[in-house]
Amino acid sequence: MTVNEIYLEIGQTIYNSIEVEDWEKAILNIEIQEKYLGTYFYYFLKNNDKKSVKLIKGPNFSNFIFELHAITTEGGHNRWNKLAFTLSNQAKLV
Repeated sequence: MTVNEIYLEIGQTIYNSIEVEDWEKAILNIEIQEKYLGTYFYYFLKNNDKKSVKLIKGPNFSNFIFELHAITTEGGHNRWNKLAFTLSNQAKLV
């Protein structure tokens, strides 16, 4: 997969995990280690209330994140182990 395809999968996973229609933005924090992937997901309602919920991951979600990590750290550049994705209520990654 390409980086853009992985971003689309992440965005769709975030969108599918939101339980209500009146949300403003959603934030997914990911921590990755060699064989570990941790997530913390929350979103804000239009009245600015924060809701922490479980991320509904598909069967390949972890593979997408590990693949994104491999692509973006290839050659030893851009070393990272934490990501933050923000999705607006207009289904755009910010």
